[in-house]
Amino acid sequence: MRKFEYSSSDFKKAEAPKYKLAIQFGKLEYGYTIYSIALKKFVFVKFNPFPNEEESLTEKLNYVFGKEPLIKLNYHSTAFLYLSTKATLIPENLFTEESKTTFFAYNHFLSETEIVLSNKIEHSDIVNVFSFPEKAKAILASNLTNYKIYHQYTSFVESALLSSANNQKTKEIYLNIDNDFFNICATQSNNLLFNNSFEYQTIDDFIYYVHLTLKNLNITDNSTPIILSGNISTKVGTYKILKRFFKNVKFKDNFPKAAFSKELKLDKHYFDNLIYITV
Repeated sequence: MRKFEYSSSDFKKAEAPKYKLAIQFGKLEYGYTIYSIALKKFVFVKFNPFPNEEESLTEKLNYVFGKEPLIKLNYHSTAFLYLSTKATLIPENLFTEESKTTFFAYNHFLSETEIVLSNKIEHSDIVNVFSFPEKAKAILASNLTNYKIYHQYTSFVESALLSSANNQKTKEIYLNIDNDFFNICATQSNNLLFNNSFEYQTIDDFIYYVHLTLKNLNITDNSTPIILSGNISTKVGTYKILKRFFKNVKFKDNFPKAAFSKELKLDKHYFDNLIYITV
């Protein structure tokens, strides 16, 4: 789990209306970034583990809103990024507000306490349909102004498509790693070939699903680029086993629309999802 905080001397609380806030909630941890509209760069980033991972999303929201006064400032806008495996991508020409629940229910169980939301994925003709706890939405509404809820598929796929826009021939594999699941997608020539998420408990689970995905895509060349983001570093087992089986594994370092204050001295792939729902 990630635990760090970096703040720029450029960041001024009194100037909150000139900043964009982006918040990320997973099962085990939360994080947020602050982006200066005037300076066109990120000036603050923080990640922390939850003290009790078994609490509901509503309980975790109440905890964070009570603990993090920076989140409750009057920002220009706020993006709330929700990490889960319960989402479905559908073609934009088939999407309607009336049909989104039906599409979601084809692949996932929708409980009585959840609602179905959607995001249009930029650089594509795809809509992301996902579930979100209804009580959690009410908590966000009572604590935030001018906010929008996103699912991590949205920023992950947008990021992959934008990064692959100039690659006309080679297939690329993108992985975004969370603590208990990961997203994987394949792109080529700015087209999305595949996207899915897999829950895993062991390193063997993780590499099995990666191999299975590449097999289903008929990718047999172990030099195919595999580009990593999220909660992963050179010290962890997920990275080491990828390096064992594949020649061209690298961390995502291409952020064409983002700039960062010099005090934010950390690998940017750690908060890739937050970057792409901000800029």
